[in-house]
Amino acid sequence: MFLLRSAFWLGLALVVIQPHNFDLAGSAGRIGATAMETGRAAALDGLDQVACTTLECAGAKLVAKSALTTPAQQGVRVNGAPYPAPPLARGNI
Repeated sequence: MFLLRSAFWLGLALVVIQPHNFDLAGSAGRIGATAMETGRAAALDGLDQVACTTLECAGAKLVAKSALTTPAQQGVRVNGAPYPAPPLARGNI
């Protein structure tokens, strides 16, 4: 019974005290994006401080750096052709 009363009063307090016109999802998304960017930058900084003496270490460092960096823009037109290129015509060759 104690849990039921507590849940009722906490729910009532949330309805009364709740901030109005507040975009909770947008704020959470911005905070999450900022946290991910900060973590990515810290990881890249830590990778730059690692001194590799073997080929395996250098390869692992390269793979980790490529996973942490943002990929290049996809779907860029080359010589005016759309990406991916349309299939070739199989008619009159």
